[in-house]
Amino acid sequence: LSNRTSGEEFADGSVTLTNEDFVVSWDPKLKSWELAWIWKGSLPPEKRVGTGVSEYPKNLSSEERDQYDNELQLWIANEFLVPHDVEVHGPVKGILPVVQAHKSTPVRPVLDFTPLNDLVESEPGRSVKSCVDTLRRWRSMGVRCKLLDIRKACLQVRLSTDLQSYQCVVVKDKIFVMSRIAFGLSIARKVLDAIVEFVIFSSGFPVDSCDGYVDDILVDESLQSAT
Repeated sequence: LSNRTSGEEFADGSVTLTNEDFVVSWDPKLKSWELAWIWKGSLPPEKRVGTGVSEYPKNLSSEERDQYDNELQLWIANEFLVPHDVEVHGPVKGILPVVQAHKSTPVRPVLDFTPLNDLVESEPGRSVKSCVDTLRRWRSMGVRCKLLDIRKACLQVRLSTDLQSYQCVVVKDKIFVMSRIAFGLSIARKVLDAIVEFVIFSSGFPVDSCDGYVDDILVDESLQSAT
């Protein structure tokens, strides 16, 4: 692992990866990773995060609006968004506004993490892989390579339950919590890098056969099959 992320494996199969900005753990029973970010100053904010605005105005056609609403319903169906329950999540501590549709993919919601990112420890220049360096390595891996894309990578990582009330989202006047991390979170890329690096490291594959970058893994099939 990187010199700023340490890993510890336990007898029950659980794993903890610790970084200066976060702790992410593998739960073998749930078969999923769970993130706990670190607050600046090590203390949570005393006041509710954000302005309370639940959605920014959007100029969408009726077709785009349907796609947008359908994506939100898909998040609910997949339990990326779950109904806020004060007994489980505590009081609402922050509303993440839903903003304009995604720029390069089919219409989908994007959350504004700006107020939350201002309060979370994040050193983006540390322990983050360089895109330029990664592409240089990939070009040197030969021609028998296959690129594996981790589908909805951020949404596969759960957020610690005690932090979910800082990621509340209003959908049709009902309050939900975002139970997963999203790419707008400032440390999301570092979290994915750490997880992918650990998975490759612990896979037993030859060291030079795989290389990961955020939600992509390049496999040199002259050394290791990608299937």
